[in-house]
Amino acid sequence: MIEDESVLIEIARTDPQREIRQAAVKKIEDESVLIEIAGTDPSPYVRFEAVLRISDVAVLLSIACSDRDKGVCLKTLQHLIHRRQQANTLPFEDESPFIKLALEGRDSCLRAAAVAAISDEATLKRLAKKAGSELARKAAIEKTQDQSLLGELALTEKNKTLRLAAVKRVTDETILAKVALEDEVSYIRGSAIEKIANESVLKTVVKSDISELNRLRALEKITDTYTAFHVALNDQNHDVINGAIARIEDEPSLIKIARKAKSEYAVCMALEKIHNQAVLKEFLDNERSDLIQAAALTNITSQEILIPLARNGYGKSRIIRKAAIRNVTDQEALYKIAKNKTKYDISDNDDSGIREMAVRRIKDQDRLFEIAGTDEKWEVRYAATSMLLSQDWLYEIARTDEHWQVRDVATSKIENDEWLREILQTDKDGYVREMAECRLQGKWPN
Repeated sequence: MIEDESVLIEIARTDPQREIRQAAVKKIEDESVLIEIAGTDPSPYVRFEAVLRISDVAVLLSIACSDRDKGVCLKTLQHLIHRRQQANTLPFEDESPFIKLALEGRDSCLRAAAVAAISDEATLKRLAKKAGSELARKAAIEKTQDQSLLGELALTEKNKTLRLAAVKRVTDETILAKVALEDEVSYIRGSAIEKIANESVLKTVVKSDISELNRLRALEKITDTYTAFHVALNDQNHDVINGAIARIEDEPSLIKIARKAKSEYAVCMALEKIHNQAVLKEFLDNERSDLIQAAALTNITSQEILIPLARNGYGKSRIIRKAAIRNVTDQEALYKIAKNKTKYDISDNDDSGIREMAVRRIKDQDRLFEIAGTDEKWEVRYAATSMLLSQDWLYEIARTDEHWQVRDVATSKIENDEWLREILQTDKDGYVREMAECRLQGKWPN
């Protein structure tokens, strides 16, 4: 390992390989040599390596202004400012070179980076209003403390990016309210809304902003549940409605929403939170919409209402039958539904999905095994098999069922290694064999 500085300097000056010159520069202490290399080496990597070891501010500023590589200019300036920030020695004694860079730098990124070194408010104000590049103006806006200027830019700046930057810094609620209610750009209004605490302004936003996201933002900041009630009655956007109804807990308000809301979605969301059985039955009996009837069934507990709907539907759609079956607890009724296809299923001749739901609510293992072994639909057999506990029954199904997915779910529950090895050797389906192999290895298939 070379430690002799004279040798290192010779290598840094003359070696044809950039990586070797760069490695040598990392060990050189002589600043005059480093300055020479930073100004003359053909590689931007080597030049910047020298920059990292130079302490002279004037030299670094000169490099930031004049290096032939824009990347070296920018990184040199950033390095100089960052080093002073870490040492807590900002601001610079003389900010004029940075001001000149911010105004006249050859690159917009360089001009913006120079702003970080400027602390003079008058200069920042001038840059925020008239700097030559958008990036430099934005950097000045993000640094200035002049609320009057920020308010002016938030209201009048034509450039959307700069107007947004100003809004994010404004603290005056009057200005923020004006932006929230009047700015033509939704995301700029949204930025103002996030900073507003005035509920009167937020209520206006909730009622009038064309942006669903902004209405939701405002709604989330309002403590008044009456506003949420108003939104649930009148809004059409699902996310906004969800946000409103999530705030409402008193059942009389929910019932009013269910009866009067303009959106069918709001009606359904309200019904799903209502437990008044008479009101729910009213919607079930009188409402023509399948979705609303299904929502009304969410909290109906009467087995006398649920079982007939789930069993034969009275011509009802699958949506309603499925909604009903979710609350059926009567085991005899569930068994009959699971066993019997019905002529009332008007949406599809195959009602295996209804029967499958019934199966998954059956607790009696004997009945589940019967269904798993005899039903003509593999989906129903699959559901029953997935609920079985007996290893013997699972082994029998894994060996004999004609459908691979039923055998697969049975295999996934078998714990006997000898049975699993038999399935691995004999099953005709690759997925089932993979399941058996994974079970033997204590893993789950991908």
